[in-house]
Amino acid sequence: MSDAFARIGIHSVENYRAVGVDHAYARMIAGGDAPHIMKFIALAMALEDRDWRAADPAMMANLRERHAAILATVKAGHLPPAAPEDNDPLPPPLSRFLDDMGLRNR
Repeated sequence: MSDAFARIGIHSVENYRAVGVDHAYARMIAGGDAPHIMKFIALAMALEDRDWRAADPAMMANLRERHAAILATVKAGHLPPAAPEDNDPLPPPLSRFLDDMGLRNR
């Protein structure tokens, strides 16, 4: 997988976080990697520091919709925009927990 990231110019986790999973995956597909839903799910969950099997049914449905949208976007010759910069100083699991519990507004 590190070769796939290197081919699209992503050389660190910080680079990956900066562009986001949708943009990085689209660049991989546009660069010739074979699309696969499980690769996308694993990449998305890894960015959140979670095992891909930890996704609940609603999250899996959302990831499948995003995957289909990315494939359509790449097929049309475009890339989804890179993720906006996230200046959250908290680790992703803690940030996600606080957001899920409604303990802060972002």
